[in-house]
Amino acid sequence: MKNKWLKHIALWFCISLLWGCGGPDDLPRIYDYIRATPAELVIELDTVAELAPTSTARSRLADALQEVLDKPSGVRIDADSFLDSMGNDYVWTDAALRSLAESNFDLEVGPEAIKMHTLFVDGSYVGDTSSQKRLSLRISDTQIVIFAQTIDQACNGGVNQALPKSDRQALCDVSTLAAWLHGSGRLLGLVNDGLPMVGDHEDLTHKGFSANSSSVMHKTFEGVELIDLYRTRVLAGNNDVISFDAACIADINAAK
Repeated sequence: MKNKWLKHIALWFCISLLWGCGGPDDLPRIYDYIRATPAELVIELDTVAELAPTSTARSRLADALQEVLDKPSGVRIDADSFLDSMGNDYVWTDAALRSLAESNFDLEVGPEAIKMHTLFVDGSYVGDTSSQKRLSLRISDTQIVIFAQTIDQACNGGVNQALPKSDRQALCDVSTLAAWLHGSGRLLGLVNDGLPMVGDHEDLTHKGFSANSSSVMHKTFEGVELIDLYRTRVLAGNNDVISFDAACIADINAAK
């Protein structure tokens, strides 16, 4: 009985510390992503060829991360290999995504670099419904998936079919960037998702998401509803991406 009581005390102590003794395995890596050592962040990109993000989206993502992280050698995106197309009707399960990620996370980097992994896939996510469609998903502490086919269909279908091609391209670019930036924020442990918060800015109804609708870590930026948000902005001539808000940046700065 005494040993059982001691185990309960030890478990409570470990949870309260949030690391060690079986706490979140990704916490040390979160700090490595943020701090000056390792000096460089490399994002390994594996993508279905026809769904590859544009050079504009890639450079804007690298710039957005470089702006908030402490990486003296910079942030770069390395397009490593093309993935096989699974077709528009393919439905991804968590297990299939993990298998895909594990078999393709193979880019060699130097000792002064740390990697994130992003996969751009066709098909859709098993959890999608007619009204709720996932655009990004964290599948490990190093890897995210962007459902690029879902973004492409939303940008070019429905009411957006009537838009000029240039507006549809701009909408796809900024929506892809927003989904990618949101997923990258997941790997950084934002919001209260591994990285401690300086001040409470978590949405009470959506754990792990910002309460601020002007933050890329708001719930809106996980699903297809972000397309509607950016459609209004693009039509007004605004192609700027909504990025990390002051509260998220404060959390990142506290970890440096």
